[in-house]
Amino acid sequence: QLKFKVDYIGTEHKPSYRETVEQVASLYKQKRDLNLQLTTQIRHLSEKIIDEKIATILKEKARTEKTQVEIENYQKIKKWIQNVPVSFPDAANLSSIGFLYDISAWGILLVNLDRYEQARGILDTFNDWWKENKKDFRGMPKSFNVLGGHPFEIEGSAGPNAWFLNFIAQYTYHSQDTKYLNLGRDIADHLLNLQNNDIHSPAYKALEDCPNANYYATEPNISAKAALRNFASTLDKFNQSGAGKYRQASKDIGIFLKSSHYVKKDKTTFVNLFGLKLGPTSETHLFHRGYGYDKEKQLWKWDWALPADLAPWAVLSMTQEEIMQITGVSSERLLQDTVEETEVNVDYDHPEKGKVKGLA
Repeated sequence: QLKFKVDYIGTEHKPSYRETVEQVASLYKQKRDLNLQLTTQIRHLSEKIIDEKIATILKEKARTEKTQVEIENYQKIKKWIQNVPVSFPDAANLSSIGFLYDISAWGILLVNLDRYEQARGILDTFNDWWKENKKDFRGMPKSFNVLGGHPFEIEGSAGPNAWFLNFIAQYTYHSQDTKYLNLGRDIADHLLNLQNNDIHSPAYKALEDCPNANYYATEPNISAKAALRNFASTLDKFNQSGAGKYRQASKDIGIFLKSSHYVKKDKTTFVNLFGLKLGPTSETHLFHRGYGYDKEKQLWKWDWALPADLAPWAVLSMTQEEIMQITGVSSERLLQDTVEETEVNVDYDHPEKGKVKGLA
């Protein structure tokens, strides 16, 4: 009876082939839907995990890059502190400032003492700064904050740039290291850009103190004449191109220096039995401080102030032949005239010479 019942029930509910296929298809569809849902969930979960991972990596990268930048900044500051001297370490408001004049003079002294490694440290530091700022380079700034390695005074003045160019020329010539000649070219070209080419101007061929300064000082032109001449000689020594234009610019500055030079004529007098009589005329060879525009009077004129250092600097930086071409007198006479014109009594007792005189 049991057997009959089972067979009967089985036979009664046995599905057709079509129903069986539909059921199987339905099961596969459910399975596929579940797989699709599962795959979608896994993909979304994977994407979320990956996105979170990427965000973490980027955050870590940013932190690493920031750290690297900080490290590089501190390394840069360290390099400046190690290599570049400050000018007035005891001055509260200037204790971290190095003026290009002083830095250059110190560098030239190091070269003269054969301390090339120290001189190279200075040039390396400024060469790095130049590479970072080459695109907008308009001459070396007048001074730098050594603690940050950035300009303190941004003007690319002729005088400091001439001194630094002379430093590069002296170092390269004596050390045989030509690494900094490209920096030197940029500085030399900057000086040439400051040159007055108006043939009708009394300042013809002079270098302007800085762009739009409306003043042509004699001292930086003496410095630039020497620097451009020395740089040209250095380029020649190492068979580098371009020496000719710098040598010519140096010679041309002599035109302005000849205009800046003047002769002061004084009549000497003596007393005889019949009263005062004029004696022979004395000539004193001097330089104007410069040539510039007077805003109050609205005119260009020579600056008649007499800096006592012009003649000594000319004698130190130019040859006897150059001095003679410009002034018509010897180096000794030029120096003597300035000393006599500016000599003053000072309240100073020299340990060996006693009372001495100074220059005003």
